[in-house]
Amino acid sequence: FNQAGFISGASIQSYLLEKSRVCDQAENERNYHIFYQLLAGSSSDERKALSLEHAENYRYLNKSGCYTIPGVDDTKEFKDTKSAMTIIGITPEEQNAIFRSIAAILHLGNLPFEQPAQVEGCNLNDKKLLNTIAGLLSVDAMQLENALIKPRIQAGRDLIATHLNAEKASSSRDALVKALYGRLFLWLVRKINSILCQERKAFFIGVLDISGFEIFKVNSFEQLCINYTNEKLQQFFNHHMFKLEQEEYMREQINWTFIDFGLDSQATIELIDARQPAGILAMLDEQTVFPSATDDTFVQKLHGLFGKGKNPKYEEPRFSKNTFGVTHYAGQVMYDVTSWLEKNRDPLQPDLELTMRDSKDTFVSRLFVESAPAAAAAPPPSARGRSESVSTRAAPIKKGANFVTVGAQYKEQLANLMGILESTNPHFVRCILPNNKQVPARLEDPVVLDQLRCNG
Repeated sequence: FNQAGFISGASIQSYLLEKSRVCDQAENERNYHIFYQLLAGSSSDERKALSLEHAENYRYLNKSGCYTIPGVDDTKEFKDTKSAMTIIGITPEEQNAIFRSIAAILHLGNLPFEQPAQVEGCNLNDKKLLNTIAGLLSVDAMQLENALIKPRIQAGRDLIATHLNAEKASSSRDALVKALYGRLFLWLVRKINSILCQERKAFFIGVLDISGFEIFKVNSFEQLCINYTNEKLQQFFNHHMFKLEQEEYMREQINWTFIDFGLDSQATIELIDARQPAGILAMLDEQTVFPSATDDTFVQKLHGLFGKGKNPKYEEPRFSKNTFGVTHYAGQVMYDVTSWLEKNRDPLQPDLELTMRDSKDTFVSRLFVESAPAAAAAPPPSARGRSESVSTRAAPIKKGANFVTVGAQYKEQLANLMGILESTNPHFVRCILPNNKQVPARLEDPVVLDQLRCNG
C-alpha cells in the first residue's frame, strides 16, 4: 500500500517447495495440478508437438492411483491458467517454453534404465524417448544420455567418467526433474513479482498460507520441516494470543497470576534446530558433508545424542532401525530417515547441469544459469523497490565452502519469516477440514477432532 492507502503492488515469497512430490505422491494424492491440466486441456496439435499421452501412461502420475478431483475440470483450469499467464505478462513464447519443460518432466520419468546381468553400469536403449526429451529441452541427445548414465566426477584436478547402475541413474534423473521443476516454479514467482511489485511500499498486509501439522503413514524430511514451522508458529500464536488476553485481565484489574505460555514448544524447537549441542537439523548438516555418512549413521548419531531418555521429546524405537520420534505440540510423529542426506544435499550431477546450461533454448539455459538459492524467495515487501528483471543472471552455485544445505536454507527462511511476523500485528485463521472426501455439507467428527488436537 502507498502513503495514500491504495494498493500499489504485491510480492510473493516461496518457502520449501515440495519438489519430491513431482516424482512421488502418497496414495490417492495427485501430483501438481499443472501436469493434469496440460494433458486434459491442450489441443490435439499441442499434444502432438509435446508427444503427450494419457496421464495413466506416465510413471510420475500413475503411482498414486489418483488422476482427477471431484468437481474440478482440468480442461477449464488449463484455460484459466493460460489466461492468467497472459494477463500477468508471460509471453506466448514463455508459455510454450514452460509447457515444453512440463512435458519433458513427464517423459523423463518414463526413461527406462536397463541393467544388464553381471554388468555394473546400465544402458538407455529407448533412443526415441531420449530424442523426444532432448528436443523438448533443446539439448544434445548424446550429451544428455552421457550425463544421465555416464556422468563425470571430480577427482582431484581430473574429471573421471563413471557408469551408473540403474538405481543410481534413476536417482540422478529424479534429481534433474526436481531441479527443473523447482527452478521453473521460482522463475514463475520472480516473473509475477517483476510485474506486481512496482512501487516501494509504505504499509503492507502479508498473508501466510502454510500446510498444517502433518502426520502420515510415512513421514519424511519435508514433514519435519513443515512440523518444525508449525511448532514455531504455534509458539508465536500462544505467546501473542495469551499475552494479549492476560494484558486485558490486568487492565480490568482481574485477580490473575500471570502464566507464560510462550515457551511451551521450546524444548521441541531446540531438539530440532539447536546448534550447540547439535539438534536434528545441525546433525543432518554435519552428516551431509561427510563422504562416508549414510542415513543409518545419521539416525544412529541421533539415537546416541537423544535416545534412551536423554531427551524427553525424542523417541528411539525398539525395533525400527531407520526411524526416530519427536513429540510435537500436536502429538508424537515417527520420522523415516530414508534418503534424508540426499534430500538435504539436493544434488544435481554437474554434467546434467552443464547439459541444461548448454540448451539452445534460452529459457531452459537461464533456469540453470541463475543461482537457485538466491532465487528461492523474493525479498520481503519492506526491502523492495522496483523489482529486478526476471532474466537477470546471477552467479552459478558453488560447491565446497559455499555449499548450503536444504535444511540450512529453510532455517534461514524461517528465521526471516518469524522476524517479519514479530514486527507486525498478526491475525490468525484456523482452517478445519470437515471431511477427507472433498464433499460439501458433510461433517465427520473424528476428522475434525484430529485437527483440533493438532491445533494444540
